[in-house]
Amino acid sequence: AMTEETYRQRLDGDASVPDHVPTQSELDALPVPDSALGFFKRGVRLAQLGFPDRAVKDFEEAAALAPDDAETQYNLGTAYLSLGMFEQALVNLDRTIALRPGSADGYGNRAVAFAALGDVVHSLRDVKAAVALGADGPRLEGIIRYVTAKRRMGHGLLNPGADAEHDHGHR
Repeated sequence: AMTEETYRQRLDGDASVPDHVPTQSELDALPVPDSALGFFKRGVRLAQLGFPDRAVKDFEEAAALAPDDAETQYNLGTAYLSLGMFEQALVNLDRTIALRPGSADGYGNRAVAFAALGDVVHSLRDVKAAVALGADGPRLEGIIRYVTAKRRMGHGLLNPGADAEHDHGHR
């Protein structure tokens, strides 16, 4: 299992994505990474810049090269969560927790995915696990209340309008 310190070290260094929000053509011109770590770093940068759909592609590449890497599975699950693809998010967050049972963030994000799918029992179970592992309980409960309210209003997604843009029958 990777320590937080080695994870931070992985995030340092050039992921060859510019610091400003890149244009579509700049994104298309980025060099293709040559390793799982390269795809991972570029995926993190793209996610930070607000391109979860592009980040997913890089995390999928990283996961294909290093399927047992908990951080890659976590970031992939989190990117799917932000795209509103909750079933796929669960797949990757389940893998995260299997690979790193002490992942408070893994349990926390899985709790959000369960809540978004209307599975209150599993969501509450994961909130308890996340808090026991050190997650910020009130913050997590606030996110879940938000997601649950959106769900009640008939929005299945965190991103309004993403419904039309994304194929939910992913794989």
